[in-house]
Amino acid sequence: MSQDKLRDLFHSEKLHKGNNMKVFNEVYQRISDIVDERVKMEVEAFNLKKTDDVVSEISSSRSRYYYSKILYIVNLIINKWEN
Repeated sequence: MSQDKLRDLFHSEKLHKGNNMKVFNEVYQRISDIVDERVKMEVEAFNLKKTDDVVSEISSSRSRYYYSKILYIVNLIINKWEN
């Protein structure tokens, strides 16, 4: 699936309106939870130790991937949802 160019409303000036910052933080926390669980599964699957250098690389790459994909979904909904 190619990612269309969407306006990033999630990180826009609307961030400081009403409870938007609370929603923003909750979304980021949920993404972080997903990344943490994914990294935990990979560490267990590859029989790694949390102190292994590769664990931070896995965490970093998974963070980039999941934040990108999930925030794309959030912006897709915000941009294209019809009221």
